[in-house]
Amino acid sequence: MSGHMGAISGIAFTAGDERVVTCSYDKTIHIWNTTTGEEESSLTSPSYHGRFNCIAVMKDRKRVVSCDDDWKVEVWDLENLTLVEELNGHRGKVYSVVVSPDEELVASGGESRSIMLTKRFKNGQKGKQQWIETGFHTWSLCFSPDGKELASGLSDNSIRIFQVGTRHTLVDPMRDHEGRVTSVLWSLDGRHLFSGSFDKTIRKWDRRTGRAVGDPWRGHDGRIHSLALSPDGTLIASASSDNTIRFWDTNHGQPVGEPLKHRDSVLAVAFSPTGKFIASGDQSGKLFIWRPQPPKHWQPESASGHSQLHSTLSPGPPGAESNSITVDQSLQDGRSSAGIDQGTAPSSEKSTVTSLACTSNSDTNVFSADRSLDAITCSQSTQSPIKPRSVIRAAKAPFTTRKPLGWWIQTPRKTSILRL
Repeated sequence: MSGHMGAISGIAFTAGDERVVTCSYDKTIHIWNTTTGEEESSLTSPSYHGRFNCIAVMKDRKRVVSCDDDWKVEVWDLENLTLVEELNGHRGKVYSVVVSPDEELVASGGESRSIMLTKRFKNGQKGKQQWIETGFHTWSLCFSPDGKELASGLSDNSIRIFQVGTRHTLVDPMRDHEGRVTSVLWSLDGRHLFSGSFDKTIRKWDRRTGRAVGDPWRGHDGRIHSLALSPDGTLIASASSDNTIRFWDTNHGQPVGEPLKHRDSVLAVAFSPTGKFIASGDQSGKLFIWRPQPPKHWQPESASGHSQLHSTLSPGPPGAESNSITVDQSLQDGRSSAGIDQGTAPSSEKSTVTSLACTSNSDTNVFSADRSLDAITCSQSTQSPIKPRSVIRAAKAPFTTRKPLGWWIQTPRKTSILRL
């Protein structure tokens, strides 16, 4: 969906899954309908240097808070399309803004080397402001689930956790990143933090000790700009300047599914409140809406004993790139056939696949999966026997493998990836 004339820097869902709000470097905020893909309305910053950097949604889903290059934090009414309130005090560009779970505090940070905490009353009136001195630029902020702690990603490549009441740090700075920390998230239980960085990695942290949990999560070839946590807390989506969105298991940091592809750097990503949609925005100003099918929908064994193969992520917007299996249910012998198809969304129906055909420039290879999917056997269209090395052993839990949605198929002539 196109509408912005500049890069999309922030995304938030409002009114459940029905509407998504985007802010942009073009100084506008747009409201989109996820069902029709149409833009419903837009707002324009009254500031001369009002390039929007971030956006957050209030609980009533009718108001959003934004921050911009004009040193301001602003509250907008989406129903009346009006500017409700300005929160001033910063002495530099504001890069991040978040609202506490109880909505009593708005935290914002940027170039002023300190974090501004603005008290807000239930009637919407602004209260006193307090400051947390950091000594560095603030690139990202996130309140803990109980609202008592505030995590910050800073320009010295560190993460610091502050107690909101006392404004004191709770653990030593977390310093394992080698680039600016552009996004921080809490786990749903508040026991862990997740961070994304310009060093192209994601890290998981123990909140109690402040130490990294395991190795960095690697997979992106470009800077990471944004992270989003799924509503059930099991997945993290990461947006990167390598033009992709990748998905990660929050327990072990393993990649999940295939990346979603843009044609430009992806600066923002968000899950809808129910997890029905994922929204992503890129440098060119385009917004994409995706329909995920989370890993819990993978069913290794059906009632009949055969595995059911599904695509995990399918693109929502027309023209989005994909490389997927399309399933033909019309066969008379009770089996389903499948072929590699560029640009076709996967079938939403569940299908028991016992034979897969992949056509190349030189020949056609037929791949058959045995009953337990312990192996996939390859034979050429001539039905000639294949050497034993062409029988590919596969893990029973494909979401824990490096290429979770594809089997590596090796024939005497070549090696192919068959995505399921």
